[in-house]
Amino acid sequence: MTNANIVPIIDKSGSMTYNNFIGAAKTDASTFINIMHTDDNLGVVAYQSSANIIFPTNGASQLVQLANQNVINQAVSAIQGLRAGGSTNMKAAITQAHGMLASVSTPKAMILLSDGMWNTGGNPITSLPTDVPIYTITLGSHTDNYHQWVADMATIANNTHGKPYNAPGVTQLFQIYNDIAAQTIAPVSMNQASNATPFKPLLLPVTVSASSPANYFAVTWQNSATKYTPNTPSGQQINVSLEDPSGQAYQPEVTASGDRFVVLKAPSLQAGTWNVICWYSGTGTFQGWAGAYEPGSPLSLDLKADSYVIERGQPFKVTAHALDGDNTIDDFKIEATDESPKFKTEDLITKHADEIKNITIPQEALDDGVDEKTAQLNTLRDQKLAQGEADIIPRKSAPLSLSKDSSGHHIGQVVDTFVPGYHTINVKVTGKTKDGNPFTRVRMANVLVK
Repeated sequence: MTNANIVPIIDKSGSMTYNNFIGAAKTDASTFINIMHTDDNLGVVAYQSSANIIFPTNGASQLVQLANQNVINQAVSAIQGLRAGGSTNMKAAITQAHGMLASVSTPKAMILLSDGMWNTGGNPITSLPTDVPIYTITLGSHTDNYHQWVADMATIANNTHGKPYNAPGVTQLFQIYNDIAAQTIAPVSMNQASNATPFKPLLLPVTVSASSPANYFAVTWQNSATKYTPNTPSGQQINVSLEDPSGQAYQPEVTASGDRFVVLKAPSLQAGTWNVICWYSGTGTFQGWAGAYEPGSPLSLDLKADSYVIERGQPFKVTAHALDGDNTIDDFKIEATDESPKFKTEDLITKHADEIKNITIPQEALDDGVDEKTAQLNTLRDQKLAQGEADIIPRKSAPLSLSKDSSGHHIGQVVDTFVPGYHTINVKVTGKTKDGNPFTRVRMANVLVK
């Protein structure tokens, strides 16, 4: 890919204190920045009642070239210093970010993260830029006017030729950043949960195609008490390493590690199936997410839905297209799944009413538009998951059949859309390059049923 020009826009309003959303937002944005290419260009905007450029740190309205790791570390430090409080001035944030991107060449993009509806500064939809795609991320499902907020965020993405996403909780947030990376930074060959039990190494298979000069790997996790170690883990620690196709251990370079993330780099790897190994020594289950990236590879996967916000009972279509540069790839295996809610949120609130009634949501979050009952339900869910109990907001997964058309696109239709909430479409293609090396590409898409 050509060097990218990117501005992440991070919500730091008062409601981001709920469930430590601000912590997850900082971790995943920091990880995303650490998988950007050397010589990509970056700016970072944070917003609450007003919007500010936090990188470059002097507040200048210009992007900074990521010339080396020291520059990346400066950006990460600025992000890690964010504190939540105030209202949600989304319009000012988009304006600030656009000022940094208006005069630069393509590819360029904004990544707009928000956990709730704009409530000051005016409607951002009335003055959107026409020259920069905006990838929108709605974080959580706890806000008042939830469906209107999601529809507005989808409108922002659609009207700027970006793509809308939803992370119901912090677990899914890095999955979304990975999918945005696949469109802006580097093709993605793995994007999956990495949940490990203590002292039992978790092996995550990943296909290396040898079509990239270097491979990057990233793991993020939820528990801030867990720290990365390059050595044998002890106490509350996680070690991440690689295993080559012959089963031999391989220790990649650690390019960055920080609060709940580590990024690894391995140049010129042998083609084949490798394993990312997560070795955890703490208490309880390690809840994380892992990604693998092949920057500079011409092999990519495109995935689109015909609509990202639909009415209950309305079917929707998805289209996948595998490419080698600008050319369609014909010979590969494709797998797709549709993940969706099992139950309505209001029914789950009623079911768990006795358990959630004593859960306190911060007043600052309520003042910034958080719906108390939904937030209480989500908090109860997180508490139970942390204790190793079953998910009280369960989702179902079903295979999705995709049929190839005459142009080489694979198209499928989802018809089971009778329960409101988000559908997540996951697509994986596996095949061989022109040189006979194996490859894998993965993508995802979110569609909201109102």
